[in-house]
Amino acid sequence: MSASNVDMRAVIFRTDLSERPAPPKSGPRLSPVPVVRSDREGGESTLQIEGAFDAGTVDDINDAIESVVSEHPHRVTVDLDHVSLLDSIGVGAIVSLWKRVRAQGGSVVVVHAHDQPLVVLRLLKLEVLFAA
Repeated sequence: MSASNVDMRAVIFRTDLSERPAPPKSGPRLSPVPVVRSDREGGESTLQIEGAFDAGTVDDINDAIESVVSEHPHRVTVDLDHVSLLDSIGVGAIVSLWKRVRAQGGSVVVVHAHDQPLVVLRLLKLEVLFAA
């Protein structure tokens, strides 16, 4: 390989990078807005989430989480029956909820996890932590 070939590849590479369009500053949502329901009965709250629980939806879900935590429940049940996707951001939100409720003397259980969300919880060995 001659020096001219190496230089030419470097020029082509730089040209390709410089011609690449800039990423959009705000694009379409990656995940649809989740459906979140919160029910309270006595000292217990249930948080039902439908759809993806990921980086694209966590801000919407955090509003419901804040509302639940502010009620100082003795027990919070997080129902993942209709959750299609759970990523590390969603797991982080559940762990944060668990820590905050536990600091208030309560407990958090996760129920009805299946498919991909259950696999994630098992890989992280969190199914034991959140068992009913």
